[in-house]
Amino acid sequence: MEEVSDSSLFSIDKKIFKKCPDKSIDIALIEKSKNTFMLEFEGVWDDLGTWKNLWRNNKKDSKGNVMFNSSKNIFFEKSKNSFFYNVDSKPLVAYGIENLIVINNGDGLLLLDKSNSDSFKNLLSKIGENKIHNLKKTALEKRPWGKFEVILKNESFQIKKISVKKGCKLSLQSHTKRVEHWIVLKGNARVTKDKKSFELRKNQSTFIPINCKHRLENIGKRELEIIEIQTGTYFGEDDIIRYDDDYGR
Repeated sequence: MEEVSDSSLFSIDKKIFKKCPDKSIDIALIEKSKNTFMLEFEGVWDDLGTWKNLWRNNKKDSKGNVMFNSSKNIFFEKSKNSFFYNVDSKPLVAYGIENLIVINNGDGLLLLDKSNSDSFKNLLSKIGENKIHNLKKTALEKRPWGKFEVILKNESFQIKKISVKKGCKLSLQSHTKRVEHWIVLKGNARVTKDKKSFELRKNQSTFIPINCKHRLENIGKRELEIIEIQTGTYFGEDDIIRYDDDYGR
């Protein structure tokens, strides 16, 4: 494990991490360590590792329901003590349900009785590895430079909304299986394409071909937001060749 420039971020070798057992870090590592110094925590603690705990620790309406994100595509009536999460452009509609967790992350739909939210992993173990991955992941992913959200995708394209924090930049990288189209929604960007560097402002765009070394940087005074449209044959994060990165990845 290698510590990188952001003191809150650690970069772990992907191949080694995939071989690690699916256990919590306190059981697998901390409780067995002989060189760990710990202090008793005297505050309020609640493990947010389950959907039920997320429901318990978020603001509820008068009927005990929680909408975890700000999606305007969630509609429900006569429902109680339920948790809703929807990142799809299609509406999520519920009527007369109680004590349910309803999750649509764009790749799959999960319906779960809240009382069983700690034990449904046994079901996931019976599903194919790729499908399990889709159920576990969310469309919103954070990075040291900001975050991105998968808005829409299928086998031939993927659309992302990318937000870059002030003063931050992505790695200098290239792809072998996809091209990208960038459209600036707000803020000021500096774009690197091979040996060229130029600025883009709101409503301006550029095209990134296959094998082009490219980089996106926020040079404005506020957060930079762009829409990235990917087309090609593969859109996994492992189709990234990095040449320079501020975060040591």
